[in-house]
Amino acid sequence: MPWYRDLELRRHGAVYVEPDLNVVLLRRDGPPLEWWTDFDKTILSFAEVSSHDAARLREWRERFLPVVEQILAPEAQSPPLPTERRLALLERTALGRLLLETSALSPPRSSP
Repeated sequence: MPWYRDLELRRHGAVYVEPDLNVVLLRRDGPPLEWWTDFDKTILSFAEVSSHDAARLREWRERFLPVVEQILAPEAQSPPLPTERRLALLERTALGRLLLETSALSPPRSSP
């Protein structure tokens, strides 16, 4: 994690702990879906449920990794842009448009 490294927390005795198994979705009708730190283990878990879904997950990851590396990670390390400016910048590139299209699939945020 960049913030962990940037703050030199290890030097102060802090230990960053990330479990190998991050999320498990228990299912009534079959094996659980497991999200692992090791992506190949995640794929194996999905393949136990559906080989088609496992292949789609791998495909989406390959398509979306550049979005994370080139857009989301830099955004996380920079002051936020005004919404209109961010949207205009994202609409100018294929990766930005992929992020916008994918974001539109998520349920809207509810107000507190």
